[in-house]
Amino acid sequence: MIIIQFLLGASLASFFNLVALRDARGESIVRPRSHCDTCQMQLAAYDLIPVLSYIILIGKCRYCKSSLSATFFFNELMLGIALASLNIQHTNLPFMLSLIMMAFLSSFDLVQK
Repeated sequence: MIIIQFLLGASLASFFNLVALRDARGESIVRPRSHCDTCQMQLAAYDLIPVLSYIILIGKCRYCKSSLSATFFFNELMLGIALASLNIQHTNLPFMLSLIMMAFLSSFDLVQK
């Protein structure tokens, strides 16, 4: 259960990062597909696995080898750890929703820096 909670948290953070970044650029969250900001190559599904892809690719684009922001990696890691550390059966819903909402809003702060 802890692994599933971690994956859920990391996936939510990854989506929040996407929403915040695309909102700052005035882009749609649906199109275009995820791509490298430097070389514009479309990323494959295995390049988009939260936390794991960053580690496997050593923080670089698979195609052009440009560095990827570690900020988003740490955001995914922290929300993953936060959700994994909760005892879901004994955590009340308002607390959990507040945690997720704060993570969502922090994504916008990370992008606006």
